[in-house]
Amino acid sequence: MQQVNIKVYGIKTCNSMKKAFEFFAQHKIEYEFIDYKNCPPSFTFLESLDNHIALQNKGGLHCLINTKGTTYKKLKSEYPNIADAQDISKEMIIAHPSILKRPLILVQCNGDISEVLIGLEQLEYIISGG
Repeated sequence: MQQVNIKVYGIKTCNSMKKAFEFFAQHKIEYEFIDYKNCPPSFTFLESLDNHIALQNKGGLHCLINTKGTTYKKLKSEYPNIADAQDISKEMIIAHPSILKRPLILVQCNGDISEVLIGLEQLEYIISGG
């Protein structure tokens, strides 16, 4: 029997995260929450995430960058070499985790990542079963 776990990454005070928490409560879905403010992503985690996103044909790690947010805009003004999200390095993400879109949801089957979901609009995937 497959054991499915859901890990939700984000920032507790973010409005998108509050909506995600409401969704999980409404649908009685258990999950583990990891707050970027208390536990920023590691280089190894970002490498693994990059690989899984590429396997899902969703692009690469750059698709996780919130280009509409203030963190991205601030970094772009501080570093003129940043032309777009692809120019954001893993080190920048680690130093500024609020640059990531939220929620970031990892669906794991038997300990392995089976799906990477990005943003509120993908929450329905969880209850539809893909």
